[in-house]
Amino acid sequence: MSFHSPFQIGEKKLLRKIIATEDGRNGVSGLASSCFQVTPNLSAIAINMRTFGKSVCDFELGHDVYLFDSFENIAQSEPLTFLRSFEDRHPDNGSMVYYSRYDGFIGFVPVGATLPDGHPHPHAGTGFCVGEAIAIPLSLSQSDALNVYDQNSGCFFILTQLEFKDGTLRETERNILHPNEFLAGCLTSALGAPQFDGEDILMPCCSVPPLPWGEGLVRMRRQNGKWRPERYSLVTSEPGTNPPMFSKPYPSDGLSGCECSIAPLATGELLFTCREWGPHPWSPEPLEASRLRLWLGRPGQSPFRQILEKPHFHTLSPITVNATWNGVPYLLANEYSQVDWKGKAIPSLNIREKLLLYPLEGTDFAPQEPLVLCDVVKEFGPPGPQDGGWFADHPMGWRLKVGGRQRNFVTWRVFHVRETQKVEPSEHSGVWIAEIFDNQ
Repeated sequence: MSFHSPFQIGEKKLLRKIIATEDGRNGVSGLASSCFQVTPNLSAIAINMRTFGKSVCDFELGHDVYLFDSFENIAQSEPLTFLRSFEDRHPDNGSMVYYSRYDGFIGFVPVGATLPDGHPHPHAGTGFCVGEAIAIPLSLSQSDALNVYDQNSGCFFILTQLEFKDGTLRETERNILHPNEFLAGCLTSALGAPQFDGEDILMPCCSVPPLPWGEGLVRMRRQNGKWRPERYSLVTSEPGTNPPMFSKPYPSDGLSGCECSIAPLATGELLFTCREWGPHPWSPEPLEASRLRLWLGRPGQSPFRQILEKPHFHTLSPITVNATWNGVPYLLANEYSQVDWKGKAIPSLNIREKLLLYPLEGTDFAPQEPLVLCDVVKEFGPPGPQDGGWFADHPMGWRLKVGGRQRNFVTWRVFHVRETQKVEPSEHSGVWIAEIFDNQ
């Protein structure tokens, strides 16, 4: 019996932006770090800007935020730049550093939002952005060649308070925090949309001692006019020997999670998954960390119940679980493969040529026959023999009210690996967005 997918993929659109900052840095749009509702008729997309023109990987310029009210004019307005990377003093020694801001998780309560009981949400029109930033000595930040993981002065959290007022979104406060000043043991490593629970916002994250090892949810609560972490609840209950990916980029042993995501179901339950890093991330497949694991639970439950484990499901690239407005769940992930498009065995982390959308069905939410979201080699042609390869990665799903109706979108990043070696961005590089339909 043939499988009839409940999903259809609509028009794909490239959001390609090139910037030159006031301090002489060049950036190109990388991934959509967040999409969120601002008012009943206005949405926002935060686009991560990555450096080009240097021999450097993962040197980020922060995020540009675009407000929009239709699919046709996404990212057509002037960007709001208050979430970009910035220069400031190091909190410990007072030296000037450049804070390179990574994926920012944004939780925002839309203007006019109501609580489940119908009462107005007391924090409507406010929100926060929290994410990691690597402090790079200012003398090194303009170098033509840079290793951000080795040549830095520490990792910090940037917590920004947001407000929509006088027709625009703005920053009202920004704090540079040591990780333990945010929530001891919490490592922000979230992908995708937040989950609202009463007056609070739930943010997925990873945890290390003094919190339990694993992955879970931070409850963000607004008190005295500021959003702050209230408490942490563990979702995955498992021993660990290494911090997640972003606090120790290259762990040598043990499995570790990073880049967690959640999806709300029509039952009120949440699906949870995370990308795993594993002991040998630069090795070819097969690897244990390329498995898919799903957990199911309700807000406040700890831990969740693991409902699925599927080995060798995707390469060691980001994976997210999502749900449509109708509560129909789906996964976004790179196709599992042991070789690249040329048939060569390369590190699993670098096989990101095809992105797939998997419908999830049944009580165990088993992945069904996938739809191809992006096949970079087929769509854009094979890279040259000396040109590295294409990446299509960081897929995320979003639920927005656009044009007066509820709509479902997916976003992903496309770039050419050689762009980390002083090569200009390709004409296909940037954030891609498509509307999806769940046929419900």
